Amino acid sequence: MNNVNICTRILYMAMPAQTKYVVLSILFILASINFTRTALEILENSKRLDSLSQEVGDMEEEKKEYTNSVAYKKTDEYVEEKARDDLSMIRPGEKVYVIPQEFKVLDLESKVLGQKSVSQKLILGKFGEDSNVAKWLRLFIK
Repeated sequence: MNNVNICTRILYMAMPAQTKYVVLSILFILASINFTRTALEILENSKRLDSLSQEVGDMEEEKKEYTNSVAYKKTDEYVEEKARDDLSMIRPGEKVYVIPQEFKVLDLESKVLGQKSVSQKLILGKFGEDSNVAKWLRLFIK
């Protein structure tokens, strides 16, 4: 036996019985506290691991979406769509027909022989109240 083991045996034998139980109880309480603290840290880390793995899954899905988007944007179909929509380009030989999609109803008030407010309705395609076409129409109608 080594010297440390012999010294602890001698000290342990020299102590009264009550002191031995007190020391053992304190050691047990410290071990229980340490075990509880370790168990709580393990639970906290497992929750953190679950949330991080969920976040990784979400990011992988987002990466797939971006990859698909980039692949689509490299196609000729996308380039043609952007050229037609944003740059108003057409292919040679195509004809362009402009159809107004939105109609606005304007109330133009005119004074007829001093009477106030005879309402006339004008339907204008995509022309706002302050557009040149609306101003010309107001000029000739009033």
